[in-house]
Amino acid sequence: MKTNSLDFDAQALREKILDLAMRGKLVPQDPNDEPASVLLEKDNLKNSDEKPHDIPASWKWIILGSGVNFYNGRAYKKNELLNDDKFTPVLRVGNLFTNSSWYYSDLKLDPNKYIDNGDLIYAWSASFGPKIWNGGRVIFHYHIWKLKYDNTAIDKNFLYYFLLDKRNVVGETDLHGSTMKHITKTNMEHLPFPLPPLSEQSRIAAKIAQLFALLRKVESLLK
Repeated sequence: MKTNSLDFDAQALREKILDLAMRGKLVPQDPNDEPASVLLEKDNLKNSDEKPHDIPASWKWIILGSGVNFYNGRAYKKNELLNDDKFTPVLRVGNLFTNSSWYYSDLKLDPNKYIDNGDLIYAWSASFGPKIWNGGRVIFHYHIWKLKYDNTAIDKNFLYYFLLDKRNVVGETDLHGSTMKHITKTNMEHLPFPLPPLSEQSRIAAKIAQLFALLRKVESLLK
């Protein structure tokens, strides 16, 4: 049986889930978890003076760039983009969203100009957002960042869900009719990031994945 958007707004529910997650209200805290304050000391993470909302006592606000590096892709010249698929694919922003045509390159580049399966990336031009890559080894365009993070302090999936919520990155979003802020590497590096204990990060990410899967199932049943 079909329903209308007034009866079921999956996007609004996703936003609510992400909001609760980043406030420490999606899963219970475990007093046995090593608090985030210990992670700050061990991993040279920097406290953020900006605190957008309340978080649990075992969490800490940090500056995102103190635990995450953002590596730019490369701006390719026309003669460097080939049609021969025996070479390395060149990932462009369009390939992440709507464009199924690919270019290839025979360039030999610095290791940080390659993306491999499992890498967390972020498209920051036109269509934007994070993705955990699973399309094989590629080199990537300038309008994509590859994220390298301290995995002794930050869980990849928790970081992915933080970045998935546009409100964390640009404040008010186009979803609410607001003018979007320009996303820059400097702005991303200075974002305030709510850091839970590492074990709790994993539990939060797993719960979000479970709830999102349930939403997708409901959406498919209502089509």
